[in-house]
Parts: sequence; C-alpha cells; structure tokens
Amino acid sequence: MNKIAPLIQKMIKYNHGNAKRINHALKVHNYAKTIAILEKVNEYDLFNLESAAILHDIGIKVCEKKYNSTEGKLQEKEGPAVAREILENLDYKNINRILFLIGHHHTYINVSGLDYQILIEADLLVNFEEENTSKEDIKKVYENIFLCREYTNKFGKVDTKRMIKESRELFEELGVEIDPEIEVSGLTTSQKQLLEISKALFFKAK
Repeated sequence: MNKIAPLIQKMIKYNHGNAKRINHALKVHNYAKTIAILEKVNEYDLFNLESAAILHDIGIKVCEKKYNSTEGKLQEKEGPAVAREILENLDYKNINRILFLIGHHHTYINVSGLDYQILIEADLLVNFEEENTSKEDIKKVYENIFLCREYTNKFGKVDTKRMIKESRELFEELGVEIDPEIEVSGLTTSQKQLLEISKALFFKAK
C-alpha cells in the first residue's frame, strides 16, 4: 500500500485550519519529489524523502506551545517525536532516516546524502517564494547551485571562481539564459524553476 497519500491526510488533519502551513508542506513535497525524480533517486530513498518532506515542519505546533517560537532548531528538536507517532500510526517501518531528515532540515553543514540535500533545497526554495527571503539568505545563483556542496581550493577556502565557471558552463550547455552571478531574488518564477532543474541535472551527471 502506498502510504504517501494517507500521510498527507494525517498532516492535513494535524494542521487543521492552517492553510498556509498545509500548503507549505505540500509545496516542499512537490519540489522534493520532482528534484529527486530528476536525480533518479531510488524508490526507497524517494519514499523516505517524500515522507520527510510532508512532515518536515510537523514540530511547529509543539514549538509554539512550549517555546512561543517557530525557530528552526526548535523544530528539529521537537519534530521527530511528533513525526514518529504519526508514522507508527500508519504502520511505517524503518523510520530512522525519515526522523533524521526531519530533525536536520534546518542544518546546512555536514549534509550527508542526496535525500538530505534535496529536502534542504526544496524547503529553501519554497521559503524563498513564500517569504520573499532576502538575498543574504539565498544569495547568488552560483551559491544556490553549490549550497552545501561548495568547492574549496588547496588552502581550504571556497573556490568562487570555479563555481561561477561551472555554473556558467552548465547554463550554456542547457541553453538556459541565467547569469550565475546575479541574486536569486532577481529571477523570475520560470527562471527559478529552470535553476532547480539545471541543478538537478548537473549533480546527476557528477
């Protein structure tokens, strides 16, 4: 039995009356699933990723009650316990990876696994669209492409020139007219979508 649809129903019921929160989860799930399919993520990891994307912010209600805050690190702390109850109610097995992703979706260092990377990307993209995130948060196009995967030189410093060069070559190869050095905030909606598709194809080829 496909548990994704019942999980979405559980998430909607849990967030009853909060359309913004429900829509956010659905959009992150949609982006995460699309990117994962383009990356040819295997079925097992895709299932875990979709499940984590649906429940990634499930700890917010508890955080609001306990801390009067929705801060990301608090969500990471409280989310897994809420998610565990929902997942076990749906007879999920082997939920450790899902809980790990939920408990780290606001942690942008030491990103381990493509599923983790994709969840971060999907959540950031939706947050950007919904909240008009500042350029300091999403930064430039080339930085978005290499988020959590930055190249470094022999001195351990970020190799900006290489990232810009490879970003430009990627767009030229795909026929995408995007300047890798502009702010993501300056892109149109269609360009943002092309950016995500280009990024997925780039790392799939690596």
